[in-house]
Amino acid sequence: MRLHQSAMYSIVSAILSAPLPRRSFLAGSGGVLLGACSRRDKDELLHVSFDATREIVAAYSAHFLETRGATFGPALRVRASHGGSAKQTRSVVEGLSADVVSLAIPFDVETLVQSGHVAADWTDRLPFGASPFTSTIVLLTRAGNPKSIAGLEDLLRPDVVPLTPNPKTSGGARWNHLALYGCLRDLHGESRALDLLGDFYAKVPALPSGARLALTAFVDRGIGDVLLAWESEALLAKKKWGDRLTVVTPKRSIRAVIPVTVVDRVADRRGSRAPAAAYVEGLFDDFAQSLAADHHLRPRSEQAFRAAAFPEVDLFDASDLGADWRGLHAAHFAEGGSFDRAFERASL
Repeated sequence: MRLHQSAMYSIVSAILSAPLPRRSFLAGSGGVLLGACSRRDKDELLHVSFDATREIVAAYSAHFLETRGATFGPALRVRASHGGSAKQTRSVVEGLSADVVSLAIPFDVETLVQSGHVAADWTDRLPFGASPFTSTIVLLTRAGNPKSIAGLEDLLRPDVVPLTPNPKTSGGARWNHLALYGCLRDLHGESRALDLLGDFYAKVPALPSGARLALTAFVDRGIGDVLLAWESEALLAKKKWGDRLTVVTPKRSIRAVIPVTVVDRVADRRGSRAPAAAYVEGLFDDFAQSLAADHHLRPRSEQAFRAAAFPEVDLFDASDLGADWRGLHAAHFAEGGSFDRAFERASL
C-alpha cells in the first residue's frame, strides 16, 4: 500500500492532535514533579528525557531524593520532561534549562556538544560511555501474532503493515531505522538494503512524532499490524494491555544505548552541578541497575542482567554500521540521508 505525502500527513496530524497522558505529583519537599511546567528555582533539577523513560525516571528520581536529596538541601526536587528525543534536544539548544539529559541516541548529546551545552568529554565522565543501560528493537503485534511475524525482514512482506515513529523527531525511530537497515544490509547488501527501506516506508501509514504517540496509534487507534518498539516499551505495553498484544523478539537486532549527562552550561550557570552529577552517577549503582531491569531496560550490571533473564538476541552495534554518530547521522538522518531518500521513494 503506497500512501502519498498529503494523505500521510493528514493521518499524522490527527494522531498528533490527540492529548498525551499527563501525570504529575509533588510529594512534599522530597517529591518528584512530572508533567506541567513550573517556575524554576535553585532547589529544582530538570531532567529532560525521551518518551520511553517516563516510568524509570519517575521511580529513580523518587529514590534519589529519598536517599540523597537531603545531602543537597531538604527542598530539592526533580522535574522531568519527556517527548521525542530530537525534539527534546532542540528544546535544550533553544533554551530549555535542563540540568540533566538522558536521550534516546548519542547523536542528540553530540548536538548539545556542538551547541556548547555539554563538554566534549561527556562519554569519558561515566562508565560504559555514559550509558547506564541499553535496550533493543523488538516487534509488538496484535494478539497471538496473527501475521506470524518473526524478524525485522518480515516487515517487508506485502501482507504486513508496519508502524514506526518519525526518525526526524524520535530517537527511538532512528534506532528502528538502523536496526532494519542493519538486518537488511546483512541479508541483501548495501544497495538493495537502501532500496528496501523505501519499500518499508511506503507501507507505513503514519509517522507519529514520538514512541508513546506511536504506541497510542497502534493500540488505541488500531493502526498497523506491527509496531517497531524498544524492548522496554513493548514489555510495558504488554503488561498494561495483556492479551491484546504479543511481543516478538527477533533473533537479530541492534543494541540501543541510552546516553546520560549533566548539561554543563546549565549546571554551571545555575550552581546545580553537585546534585546533577550525583543524580547521573547514581544511575550506575546497584539499585538503579536493578530498577532498570524491573522496567525492562537491559542493565550494565552483569548480576542485574542475569537476574532479569532477558531473551537472547544476536545484537549488533551502531558502530558496526558506521565510524561514529556524526557519520551515521549524515548518512541516514540528515537532509538527503537514507531516510529522506526512502521517504521520497515511498511517496512516488
